[in-house]
Order: sequence, then structure tokens, then C-alpha cells
Amino acid sequence: MKTMNNILFAVITIIVSTFTCVSCEESGDTTPPVIELIAPAEGAELMAGKEIHFDMNISDNEMLKSYKVEIHNDIENPHDHEAKLLSLKAGEADYFSYLNSWDVSDKKNTNVHTHEITIPEDVIPGAYHFMVYCTDAAGNESHIARNITIIPHDGSEEHEDDDHEGHEH
Repeated sequence: MKTMNNILFAVITIIVSTFTCVSCEESGDTTPPVIELIAPAEGAELMAGKEIHFDMNISDNEMLKSYKVEIHNDIENPHDHEAKLLSLKAGEADYFSYLNSWDVSDKKNTNVHTHEITIPEDVIPGAYHFMVYCTDAAGNESHIARNITIIPHDGSEEHEDDDHEGHEH
């Protein structure tokens, strides 16, 4: 009987040890990606009708999956409500909103530098949020937000936003 108890104890110990090790392995990657948003800068003034200079570095301890950019108006800002009322009376514009995502699978880090996001000329100027989300292969997500201001198009082709000074292509 004593031998049977020893065998049973040994079997239970092995089973518990096996499940403990397996559960440790399954916890896997819990570290979210890192986003270094270079441009646009916090408080940047971006002109309607122009491209947004978007520059960032993203990295992960294991593997990246995708990133997403969302731009929407700051509805909490009272100046935006006034601008919308004026604009609606004139029947000219609406708030700018943007949402798009890109696949960056099979990379641990990458630099994203693009000018593909264009602000339409006829949007309501004012306070907006520029949001970047990044997801890694394990599903961990991080995000960063910037407050930006869209200013009316001035008709010139010369204007450069604050983030563009000293920038080369």
C-alpha cells in the first residue's frame, strides 16, 4: 500500500509539474508595441488642403502586426461647435475624419514616413485628435494621441506645417 501511495504521489507531482510548465509557456508575449510618434508634433497646426507629414518608429519585443491612424474632431472644444454652426449656415464644410490601417507583419521594428494623408480643403477648422494604434502579433495594443489644429487653407502653395521645418525627403 505504501508503494502504491508513493507511485500515486509521483504521478500527481509529474502531472501538476507538466501543467505548471505548459501554462507558463502559454502566457507568451504580454508586452505591447512601442510607438515613437515624431510627426505631427503635439499642438501642430496643419493646413486644410495639404498633406500631413506623418513620421513614426514602431517596435515590439517579438513581432509587429499592424498600425492604424485615426483622426477626428475634438468635440469637447467649444470653438469647434461655433465653427460647425457657422459652417452649417454657409452649407460649406464638415468635420474631417480619417481611419486607415496598414499591415507590418513579420517586422520587429519599422519607420513609417509618409505624406499620403491629405486634409480636404473644405473641412471645418479647429481642434482635432491624431491617434495612432499599434498591435503586435500576440494581440497586444498600444496607442498615442496628439492634439492638432486644422487651420483654413490660405490659397498659397508655400505653407509648410510646423513639423516640416528642416525636414528632407
